[in-house]
Amino acid sequence: MKRYLAFFGEQYYPSQGMGDFVNDADTIDEAKLFIIGSAKRELDVRYYDTFDELWNMRWGCIYDTELRQTIELFDSSNFGELEVMQLQ
Repeated sequence: MKRYLAFFGEQYYPSQGMGDFVNDADTIDEAKLFIIGSAKRELDVRYYDTFDELWNMRWGCIYDTELRQTIELFDSSNFGELEVMQLQ
């Protein structure tokens, strides 16, 4: 297992346990890219027109296995950081 764990899920219907786990990563930026990838797949299969609309119902987080704590949390209030990153 790599240091950073990326999670992405729905606000109203979170999975239990590791059900919202996306992937593990060596860096924080790599973990963010996994979250972006999950969000993009949601845009492709669901009826959301924009990243903004999607993030009203979703969340993402990055867990550091060495520090044993969540170090990044994304929701409708701060998803813009991920949106900018996907454009780069």
